[in-house]
Amino acid sequence: MAGVELKAPHPLDGIDASRLLDGSDAHRSKPMGFWHHFQSGQSTWSDRIQKAIMEKQLAGDPLPHDPPRIQKDVDEFPQFPEETATGHAAWNDWPWKLHRINGKKFELYNLIEDPMEKHDLSQDPQQAARLAQMRQELEGWMRSVIRSLNGKDYQ
Repeated sequence: MAGVELKAPHPLDGIDASRLLDGSDAHRSKPMGFWHHFQSGQSTWSDRIQKAIMEKQLAGDPLPHDPPRIQKDVDEFPQFPEETATGHAAWNDWPWKLHRINGKKFELYNLIEDPMEKHDLSQDPQQAARLAQMRQELEGWMRSVIRSLNGKDYQ
């Protein structure tokens, strides 16, 4: 769109959406994954910290927080095992959608025929090959997400 060619040394997240934006394509050409991974982050109450620092500075008092504590774990990233991917994930390959529910249950839907996802086709023998293929693609994508979270994209 901007005529810029980028040669990055690492994988880039995202896709070229220009054809969707200019109307020349109405559908995504590649499948897309979604995943809600049950992993909490590390909270940093920046507004509270900044307010406390400002109050102390205005009063001429010593800072209320130890600077190393404010920067705690900035360069430390948790490592996630690839074998234990948890949470709900979905793989959209129009018109098909596969749900992976906490790694234990799979549901398959044809979104053209069943946009409200009421009729699970995962047990339909006619869909066995599609289910296996989509499951393999979803699990491969999830492994790539975990590798990215573990920083392996950038090594």
